[in-house]
Amino acid sequence: MIPENDKTEPFGSILIYVYKPIKSIPNRSVQSLSADENCETRMAALDEMKPWETGMTALPLEVESGADHTAKRRQIMDGARRVFLEHGFDGASVNDIVKATGVSKGTVYAYFPSKEKLFETLIFEDRRGQAERLFEILDDSRPVEEVLRGVGLRFGKMLIAPEQISYIRMIIAASAKFPQAGRAFYEAGPRYGIARITAFITEKIRQGELQADDPEMAARQLLELIHCGASKPLLFGVSDSIAPEELERAVSAGVATFMAAYGRRKSSDE
Repeated sequence: MIPENDKTEPFGSILIYVYKPIKSIPNRSVQSLSADENCETRMAALDEMKPWETGMTALPLEVESGADHTAKRRQIMDGARRVFLEHGFDGASVNDIVKATGVSKGTVYAYFPSKEKLFETLIFEDRRGQAERLFEILDDSRPVEEVLRGVGLRFGKMLIAPEQISYIRMIIAASAKFPQAGRAFYEAGPRYGIARITAFITEKIRQGELQADDPEMAARQLLELIHCGASKPLLFGVSDSIAPEELERAVSAGVATFMAAYGRRKSSDE
């Protein structure tokens, strides 16, 4: 955590943190700083020190903007992902991340003020992007059962992927010491999915295709039903893989159970 008395200033949409060594860098303009000093070189010289150990301050340090900024940020996050998945949150160091990304430690800190913030951001953005792609099919106008089966298969395939299993294990291991990581994962992934399915079920209730007193509870139950028994053997190391037909069977059974509970019942007059 960064000390609360460390004042920062916004630079665009990012908070830019740079090192302020004991022989402090004068708070000059971006132009004069970049003209007579290589700031990244000076930051790299402090590799063994954390920002708040040297007295971190927020200077108007200009980093890449636009496409260059996005590419650099993605480079850092891609390298960090590999390191975290290999070593876990506790086992990964900023030096490991620096080596994996190919940038200086100063550049990493310019984008992310701490390892914890980098980890939290990585988890949230990875899960949110995955969830958005996963549940976009809910906008489909096909019959409810067909749409839910499609969502279930996509969700199941994602859940049993080796990288996803590693990701979940990593989050569970890190959450005890760093609960923000668990919250970021839940907010961006499961909670987002529940919200999207709840909205879908609510609309289908309005259209008369489903019936449920508690759409959110129905959404939670659906997510559990469609991967029932498929992921836990992998998560706990009981097996190395799940056969595609086994996943399809689990999804079909889950959707059928859901429709039996929440599908519209035809009246005797229909």
